[in-house]
Formats: sequence, structure tokens, C-alpha cells
Amino acid sequence: MNDDLKHAHDRRQYQLMIEQLSLFNEERLSLGLLLSRLKGLASTLELASPSWKDEFTNQWGTLEIVYAMALNRAESAGDSHSETILSKKEHSLVLTSIKNLQRLIRKRICHPT
Repeated sequence: MNDDLKHAHDRRQYQLMIEQLSLFNEERLSLGLLLSRLKGLASTLELASPSWKDEFTNQWGTLEIVYAMALNRAESAGDSHSETILSKKEHSLVLTSIKNLQRLIRKRICHPT
């Protein structure tokens, strides 16, 4: 794939990531599904720098940890089939990571190299 096609491909992946984050913010997408979709989209990026990938993984990882903690709490309470409920602190961590991911992704859309 030539660089022009790689840039176009990555740009579309970034736009899809922003769409998924928006769906989550609108409460139309669960945290678990958001995590899965972001991971899938990020795995297909062609031109993202290692430093960008590290920062993305750090923010994504925060979401994954919060989700795992909420799932574990729900399972411990015997409520493994319901939507995970986040504590205020967890919700705050999620919102911060979402904002950081949006900033990080938009930066790549505006400045792809």
C-alpha cells in the first residue's frame, strides 16, 4: 500500500475512533464495546508513530482497567449479566481518558505526520 493510501486508511480509522467515542458519550455504546472497537481500529493503523501508539495504549488501558474493576465488582455481587456500574471516581477516570483519546486522535487527523 502506498503512503497516500496509508494516510487515507489511517484517517478513516481515526474518524471511526472519534465516532465510537461520541457514541459512548451519547450513552449509545457500552464501555466494553468501546474498548473492543477502539482496540480493533488501532490495530489496523499503518502510520502511527510508536510514541502515539504508546499514549493511545496508556489512555485505552485506563479504560480497560476501570472496566475490569467494574466487571469484577458486578461479578462479586452476583450480578454478571447487567451493565457495569461505575463509581464516581471510575466515571471521572473514564471521562478524562475519553477526552485525552479525543485530543490525541484529533491531533493525528489534523497533523497526520
